[in-house]
Amino acid sequence: MHLSLICRSSAFAITFAIPLALAASPERASALRSSPLAAPAAASRHVRPQRADGFVGVRIDADRNKILLEIAADRLNKDFLHQSILATGLGSLGLDRGQLGGSVVVRFERHGKRVLMVRSNWSIRAEGANAAEKRAADEGFATSVIASFPIESESGGTMVVDATSF
Repeated sequence: MHLSLICRSSAFAITFAIPLALAASPERASALRSSPLAAPAAASRHVRPQRADGFVGVRIDADRNKILLEIAADRLNKDFLHQSILATGLGSLGLDRGQLGGSVVVRFERHGKRVLMVRSNWSIRAEGANAAEKRAADEGFATSVIASFPIESESGGTMVVDATSF
């Protein structure tokens, strides 16, 4: 069973599918409470960021007009499904609210002070082939960088990245 985490930004919504067991684990809940973007103290003048937790934490920081992702180190280099959905529509053009876009398998990779969202080419495979044929298929059909997120902060193995431009 999977739980979906949806972050609505501009006209699109981004969905990250995650195993339900990961979202419900007590260890994950404890880690999220001590997160670098945990809610500010009650005496703070700032508006509490909107928050959605899942495979990656998503924060809407209205004060800075930013969308932030919390990516734990153990989430790096692991494939997951990325699904785009229209949050609003233009019915006269055939673009309806809730319409699904493409689904792709992606992963987060850290490179210096940035986290990249990388898409592998899953349409060309050499299943059952020898090692040389598998390597030729992997090298012949490149991976793509879908997005590059600057790392804003890092604490306790969790990176906070700015995904506003995505």
